[in-house]
Amino acid sequence: MNFFDSNETIQSLNAIGENIFVVDTNFDIVWANNYADELIKKIGPYIEVGRKEDLYGRNISEFHHNEAKKQIGIMQDGPFPYSTKINLFNTFRANIVISPMERYGKRIGYVLTWKDVTEYEETQAIMEGMYTPIIEMHLDHVLLIPITGVLTEHRIGKMRDKTLQMASEKSAEYVLIDFTGMTEVDEGFVLNEINSLASALRLLGAEVIYTGFSVSLVKMMVNQGIHVNAITFNTVKQAMNYLVSKKIHTD
Repeated sequence: MNFFDSNETIQSLNAIGENIFVVDTNFDIVWANNYADELIKKIGPYIEVGRKEDLYGRNISEFHHNEAKKQIGIMQDGPFPYSTKINLFNTFRANIVISPMERYGKRIGYVLTWKDVTEYEETQAIMEGMYTPIIEMHLDHVLLIPITGVLTEHRIGKMRDKTLQMASEKSAEYVLIDFTGMTEVDEGFVLNEINSLASALRLLGAEVIYTGFSVSLVKMMVNQGIHVNAITFNTVKQAMNYLVSKKIHTD
């Protein structure tokens, strides 16, 4: 299929200073602009390609995490333009924007703009300083996890290991996970991991309480069909009042 109406369209896309890929409705790559040559130099060794033409016919799900098929489903549904962040081979991070291509009212593919493709190691030192602290509260056997900044796949992995270990060591009965300070979440699969953490904590005998969900976070969870499997409160104060009342009635 000819995806371009004219050579002027190709020239315009080549003139844009961003990595632009055109994919069909299956998200198989059919074209990339000249600027993408620099991107290929970075990611080429990971997918055994030396030039952008070698990517033609390959699916973008090869580039990032194992929930790529789910992500593609979200991309197809919109709304557009759809923006998201992806990890590439656990080494690079990229912001991508997806816009549909239509002809005569029929969807024929998508234009993907890959922005800010940066080496993961460049931000590693910053992220190490952002790992979420786990705080023992004044109530016995209650832990607080305040999440601030960007919540990524790498960070949730570190948080999960540390939380499970500390919950076991402290014989935690309740774990409060507070999202008030979170500025951004890196993909829906991270939220699924949060629910997985809650399930693991229950096996250790700890009940999980979520606080501080923003309106945008709630919308993301609803759009992606993520169901919260824990008690929720608007603020940490409300959650603590609940725990104080519960402990008074149970002690």
